[in-house]
Formats: sequence, structure tokens, C-alpha cells
Amino acid sequence: MRKNRHIKRSSREWAFRGGIAIAAAICGYISVTSTLANAVVKTDPTVAHSLSPFNWSITAELAAAEMTAKPDSRHDSRPALLARDALRHDPTAVSALNVLGLQAQLSGDTQKARSIFAYSLALSRRNLQTHFWAIEDAVSRGDITGALQQYDIALRTSRRAPDVLFPTLAAAIAEPRIREGLIDILHTHPVWGEQFIGFVSQGQIDPISAELFLRAATKSGLEVPDSNRVILVNELIQRRQADRAWRYYTSFRKGDRHQSRDPAFKAAIKRPSLFDWVPHNSAGISASLQSGKQGGAVEFSVAPSVGGKLIEQRQMLYPGIYRFESTIEDLQQPERSRPYWTLVCQDGRDLGKINVPNAEKGAVRFSGQFTVPDGCVMQTLTLIARPSDEIAGVFGRVKFARLYKGVAGD
Repeated sequence: MRKNRHIKRSSREWAFRGGIAIAAAICGYISVTSTLANAVVKTDPTVAHSLSPFNWSITAELAAAEMTAKPDSRHDSRPALLARDALRHDPTAVSALNVLGLQAQLSGDTQKARSIFAYSLALSRRNLQTHFWAIEDAVSRGDITGALQQYDIALRTSRRAPDVLFPTLAAAIAEPRIREGLIDILHTHPVWGEQFIGFVSQGQIDPISAELFLRAATKSGLEVPDSNRVILVNELIQRRQADRAWRYYTSFRKGDRHQSRDPAFKAAIKRPSLFDWVPHNSAGISASLQSGKQGGAVEFSVAPSVGGKLIEQRQMLYPGIYRFESTIEDLQQPERSRPYWTLVCQDGRDLGKINVPNAEKGAVRFSGQFTVPDGCVMQTLTLIARPSDEIAGVFGRVKFARLYKGVAGD
């Protein structure tokens, strides 16, 4: 006969096994709710606290969220009570310390607030709220060096800090002492240094202060990437700060207000400013700079029936008469569809037009003349393609282009 496979168990064994199953279920529930609470604590600390009321770091986060939403100076306010409850169980809950520090500050006890925030900083340098208070405290005491040190620590230790602190720090560089102190810190090569220089160069806060800052940084021996300088030059031009843009441009590239620049296209500039040669590429238009130390060229091609800008360069010419000279190669078009050079004032005034001749057999040199009137501070020299009916479209090569003060025969 087969043995009975069903083993009879005593009621004590069943009770023991049932207890284990219940304990496992409880542990599983706690584990799941704790995981969920940690997942939502940053977006909804109230829900996180209801899911895990004995997670003291979450209690501290709830206290901080409630204090931020409705600051309260009372010693027995709900955020303060939550914070103290969290600290009794977890003395390292930095968010709870910040709540009590802010509560002390609001109640006028600056010394107590300073002591609490100092302890918070000693526990962790990654909490932005602590750094915010430390920065504000240093500023209130007129301690520029201390404030900048706190900025540095915060930016070194928090990934979120640049988004929050860069705008304030960039706005402050208008103050010479802050500018000098900040440059001293940048000489220590902090991890956020290059990112900050890039932020400043965009000129979104104040392009004039940005220009002063980058000039001072360069003068101190700090390396400012060429791309950042170009961004600032273009931003100053867009903000109609033409004179300042030109002065800053000529601090790192050669420039003369009596003539255009790089006539033989020798400069190999990866990211040109508006004061450099800027080729245009759009639907049906292709223009490229082929630079070289011995001389380069601008090669262009335009699809049939398409017209538009090929290449341009901003100018800061003084009023007067200017001679234009250029050399063209490989252009074969009827007169009505040949490109032309134009000079236009910033206010939209057209200062003249010089047609480009054909160059079917080798290079052809040609010239013309423009007059810059009074009140025209900035101009744009542009090569423009006319629409062509030719099946092959328009193509050619500019080997030389120079605009300089003088008249024909000089």
C-alpha cells in the first residue's frame, strides 16, 4: 500500500506557520509602502508621510515642505513640531534642522539660526537650503568673501545648484568687488567654472556686466574659450550695443574701423562672430569658407530660381567714401542673374550695390564704391545671389573681397 503523503500537523505548528506568513506579509507591506514613500517624497511629501509615518527623513522633508509653503515663526507650529519629532529619532535629518533654523530666523533669533545652520552644514554640504541661508547670512553681514565661498561650495556639491545660483551670481558681477572675488575663485579651477563662463557669455542677465567680467577674467590670465567670446559679441550686437561689441571683439581679434577684415579668407574660424565672414546656407543655397594661410575662397552654389544671402560681414565704418575690391572665379551667368555686393546700414538704409561680373576664363578682379553717411554706426556687407533660369543654377568662387576707406585711383 502507498503511504499517506498528507502529514498531519498539530495546531501549534499551523499557528507557527500562520504567524510566519502574517509577519512576511507585514514586512512585505512595509517594504512596499516604504519604497513608494521614498519614490514620491520629492513630489508629494504629504502622501509619502502617510505611506511611511515612521520614516524620519520623510517626516523631515514634510516639515520642510510645509515651512516653505507657509513660513511660520511659532515654536509650536506644525512644521517645527514635525522637525523636532524627526530630529529626536534621527539627529542627522538636515531638512529638519533647516526648518528649525528658519523658524529661529523668522522669530528674530539670528544667533540661534546661525548655530543651527552651522550644524546643518557640518552634517551635509549637499543641502541647497542650508547653502542659501549661509549665502544670505554672509551677504547680510557684508562678507563678500564668505558669500562667494558658500556659492563655490554649493556649486561644487549640488547638481541642481547651477540652475538656481547662476542667475543670481551672474547678476552680481556688476559689482567690482564681487567680480574680482569671483575671478579669484575661478582661478582655482572649480568644476562649475567653465559652465559659469558659458552662462555669463550668453548675456541674458546683463551683457554689459558680462563684457566687463570676461575682459577682467582674460586680463587676470583666466582662459575664456573663443566660442564664449563670440557668443557675447553677437549678443551685444543684438542688444544694440554696437560700440561695446566692437571694442570687445577687437580685444581678441584684429579690427580697424576704416576697412573690412580678412579680405583673402585666410582666417580659419570655427565659430565666427557677426564681425567675421558668415556664410549662409538655406534651402537651395550653399556657401562655404575654404580657409588657408596662403589664401582661401568662398565657394557658393544656388539652385535655379532661388536667391538670397551667400556671405556677409558686419562693419563699424566711420562716415565717408569706401572703395570695394573683389575677385571672382568660375561665374557664368546672364547679367540679370549675376550676384551682387551690397552695403546696408543697421537702420535699413541701402548704401549701394556693386554687380559681380562673369569670370568664364580665370579670375576677374572688379571694384566699386560705397558711401557711409553720418548716423550710420553699423553696416553689413553682403554678397547676394539673384534667381537664375539656368538649369544648373548659379555657382562661383570669391577669392578676395575688401572694403576700405578711399576712392577709385587712391
